[in-house]
Amino acid sequence: MAKTTTEVLAGAPNVSGYCFSAPLATSSPTDAAVALTNGFVNLGFIDDNGITIKQGSKIIEIRDWNGDLVEALDDEVSASVSMTLMQTGVEQMKELYGAANVTVGTEIPTPKLKSVGFTGDPLPHKKYVWEMKNSKGLGRLLADDGQITEIGDIKIVKKDVIKYTVTVTLFRAASGKFFER
Repeated sequence: MAKTTTEVLAGAPNVSGYCFSAPLATSSPTDAAVALTNGFVNLGFIDDNGITIKQGSKIIEIRDWNGDLVEALDDEVSASVSMTLMQTGVEQMKELYGAANVTVGTEIPTPKLKSVGFTGDPLPHKKYVWEMKNSKGLGRLLADDGQITEIGDIKIVKKDVIKYTVTVTLFRAASGKFFER
């Protein structure tokens, strides 16, 4: 196997936006060069830890009478993306707490966040896109069906910005894929 640096990729974000979400009915982009449609909302800055993709399956080992492994079956398959959002804006709070739990002012042209409430209600399934780039060009991670299923502890301190660590659980799309790059 020949070594080639063309297959070595970095995961830098695209500065025009890091993570976007949209309703499930929104058209999916066909590749990284195609602009996202108007349905996608920019979720703002992600901290310098980037994103973490977790994928795996739980295996059931079938053994014979002697205890020898004779089969390994996939029992549970899952995928998720975790990230830490760094903005406390209207769109970010709607994403994390649901639009019905966010109160927005009437300022023109940009309404300001007035209050956010937590109910614990499940958040809607959405499409998620993470934009990337490096010296070899643009990249994109697309999840056609994801749901924020976890919001971690929110630490509020003087020496750091308020951050929201979230897990987006991915579901199989009609294509059978959890995500594609």
